[in-house]
Amino acid sequence: MSDSTSTDDGVAVPLGAAWVHRVEEQHFSVPLAFITEDEDFIARRIDPLPEGFLDRPSMTFQFSNHSWLIRVDGLTVLVDPCNGSGRRRSVPYFNDLDLPWLERLEVIGVSPDAIDVVFCTHLHNDHCGWNTMNVDGRWVPTFPQASYVFVDAEYRRWEPTADPHPNSFNESVFDECVRPVVEAGLAKLVVQAPVGDDPGDERCQGRLERGRGR
Repeated sequence: MSDSTSTDDGVAVPLGAAWVHRVEEQHFSVPLAFITEDEDFIARRIDPLPEGFLDRPSMTFQFSNHSWLIRVDGLTVLVDPCNGSGRRRSVPYFNDLDLPWLERLEVIGVSPDAIDVVFCTHLHNDHCGWNTMNVDGRWVPTFPQASYVFVDAEYRRWEPTADPHPNSFNESVFDECVRPVVEAGLAKLVVQAPVGDDPGDERCQGRLERGRGR
């Protein structure tokens, strides 16, 4: 794995009434074979890829794991807080990280206490890791003033009593990144229709409202 670097230059992009920052956690090259070893599938899919996406000599693509920081209507909203540091993960790219993602938030003038809303589009480990941080051996909410918004169906999908549990690579994420938020009274569940075929691909289409979802 290559060294993780930040490409965020601190420039906010206007989007309607909102201002949006991209806050990067990791950036590295990934072999296409990491996703699938089906050579026929890869051969069919290479040509339609946009120019610059795939380095054909090495058959690798650039992976960027980042969050979106949105300022709108007096709210500071954080979307998909990446992997987090110091976590044991079966995916090598995400295992036992030590990355200055919180410091990158500080660079754009945002402290953890300044976040009003955290929204996880889904609960894979690389989308909700910084929901919590390890303090004295306990996972506690990183953003203590925020309302954490989870999609109800996605929340129930990963809750450990689900039968059968969806897979093994994401098993500890609920206990580390979701349950501590719920126990702190900061979670708010919203009901949204799924987008596409993947039950994990759920997006918040409604308004994010300030306040603690208790």
